[in-house]
Amino acid sequence: MATHLATHFTRRETNDGNGWRRLDIQKRRWNLARRNRHRARQGHRAQAVANARLRMKLDAYVRKGFTPNSPSPRLMDWLETWYHERAEANLRPNSRRSYENAIVRLNKMAGARRINSLGHKDMADIQDGLKCYSPKTATITWSVLKNALEAARDENLIRRNPAKMVRPVSASSSSLKVNPPSLPDDG
Repeated sequence: MATHLATHFTRRETNDGNGWRRLDIQKRRWNLARRNRHRARQGHRAQAVANARLRMKLDAYVRKGFTPNSPSPRLMDWLETWYHERAEANLRPNSRRSYENAIVRLNKMAGARRINSLGHKDMADIQDGLKCYSPKTATITWSVLKNALEAARDENLIRRNPAKMVRPVSASSSSLKVNPPSLPDDG
């Protein structure tokens, strides 16, 4: 009797041409339950895909130097991001080393500052810090800073480039004193 309640016959087109097909209600219930479990898993997959996309966005956010609760990246983070994503590919090996060294120097001077809080005074402090280096080194370091901040302006991370508000580091060698060679003693 139970099998009679659990099965019934319907008229459907079948491959064998017979026209009658037996439907098992228990099997149908099991298939529905399996489909529901599958859909539930699909929901988890969709959620997993959404979470993966969010993780990718967060990674890109962090790669740009942002932290989840900060409105602006630190200078050191932005310099690294800018160098690896924009500048590095277009540089020759010696220029790469110069840029990397300039980034290290800038990180020592003002790396912890947020780029949106950099102002005229900060730029003047960086220039004062560059005075202990050779004019060429100071010029390269200043141009790296100016280019990185210009890229930040292009990305709308800052409104204007603070490095353009200050006169660039002079490349004059007035601070270096050259002693004339001494004349040989006759005597």
